[in-house]
Amino acid sequence: MTLKAILTTETGQILQTKEMIAINDFPPAVYLDGGLYLLLMLKTPTEAFYRGTRYYLFPRTPVEETDEFGHPLDY
Repeated sequence: MTLKAILTTETGQILQTKEMIAINDFPPAVYLDGGLYLLLMLKTPTEAFYRGTRYYLFPRTPVEETDEFGHPLDY
């Protein structure tokens, strides 16, 4: 079964539709065509609306580079 994601802007305008063939269920967020889209609502069991969102990717901080005991994480 092919699922269809309808990508919309923050104002509700439809940008495009994408077929997602390798998934069984709609994820809460998708990264498509360089944009992050959050699940807005299911239209039918095979169609869902995703709303585009702005996001900022900040560099890791020293707190995030250690575990809960303060030890550095191995990458």
